[in-house]
Amino acid sequence: MDKIVKKRILLLTTDFPPEIGGIQKILYTLSYGLNCKGYEIEVIAPYIKNCSEFDKKQNFKILRVPFFKLKKRFTILFWCLLLPYIILQRYNLVISGHILTTPIGLIVKYLKNIPLITYTYALEIMDLRYKKIFGFLLRKSDRVIVLSDFTKSYIREIGVKNNTIKIYPGIDLNLFDKSKYKKDEIKRELGLNGKIILTTICRLARKERYKGVDTIISILPELRNKYQSIFYLVIGGGDDLENLKELAKNYNVSDIVLFTGNIDFDEIPKYLAISDIFIMVSKEIRTKNQIKAEGLGVVFAEAQAMEIPTIGGRSGGIPDIVVENETGLLADPFKPDDVRKKIEHLLDNPNLSNKLVMNAKKRVFQEFANEIFIKRFENVIETLIKEEI
Repeated sequence: MDKIVKKRILLLTTDFPPEIGGIQKILYTLSYGLNCKGYEIEVIAPYIKNCSEFDKKQNFKILRVPFFKLKKRFTILFWCLLLPYIILQRYNLVISGHILTTPIGLIVKYLKNIPLITYTYALEIMDLRYKKIFGFLLRKSDRVIVLSDFTKSYIREIGVKNNTIKIYPGIDLNLFDKSKYKKDEIKRELGLNGKIILTTICRLARKERYKGVDTIISILPELRNKYQSIFYLVIGGGDDLENLKELAKNYNVSDIVLFTGNIDFDEIPKYLAISDIFIMVSKEIRTKNQIKAEGLGVVFAEAQAMEIPTIGGRSGGIPDIVVENETGLLADPFKPDDVRKKIEHLLDNPNLSNKLVMNAKKRVFQEFANEIFIKRFENVIETLIKEEI
């Protein structure tokens, strides 16, 4: 009987667990899912603290680049040291998990005569100083995966038109299952009994101030006048945390804002379970050199899976998940008054809130389940491999 030869896929990335972040989560889900489907996955990623312990627990191979103390764009130079190793291996396809690894992916593509898929998100390709270079790299890729219509539209602007495919990332619906969490017990544990809880989950970084946490803090005094039990839960850490705490103090709302700092990913559903509204009113900010906006906002889908009403900023890729008046509400992120009115509209109209919640949960199961994400990606892989035969 002939031995079955597994299809081997090489994933090159600058972002991978145990480092925390949206890209890391997507690429780990992809690697794990494809491995479970019978592909032989090999990941080449940066060396970071505690990665050895993490790597040992995986059922697929991970090689680490050991020079990551330098900035990412310089680290890529050291990837060339791995080329002799890569050339000696057999691969059927290469995935670049970040635009910064696409140059190495292209070398592998031409040396091995195999297809290249480049994964795109948003901010990493929206540095306008390099749009010609990024456009060239993406046009040379066999397929470009985008998360949202927003990213797809931008990629078209830089001349990439025929090889893009939108695939929503997956979420673990077993983890984000409302029935597993006891809302009243968690509220008691956190001392939040009787509170109307607004929740935002994001990185609190100075370079990501477009996330809109400051906007929510600024409207809390007016919301408290109408809803005495209003409370704002901010989950995430970063170098802007102290500035936001000071802002809450300046608005005299420190007593109704809780900054949790960074938490483990598995803890996120617990905090969503006690939320009355999940809100993240990200802005789209364009400067001479950069576009800053939400590429998608997978956390909205996680909240929707937990049956939490959602309000998003009308910007970037958020409308792909928060479909206005169908799966959630959208607000003008540059108008705090509009954000406040959308919060009040949901709190004052429970029937509307319930309708949005049910619509959103149904759509999440149809579009964002991990199994659907992996199946769609597998279809792209199989199509490309067949084209190369």
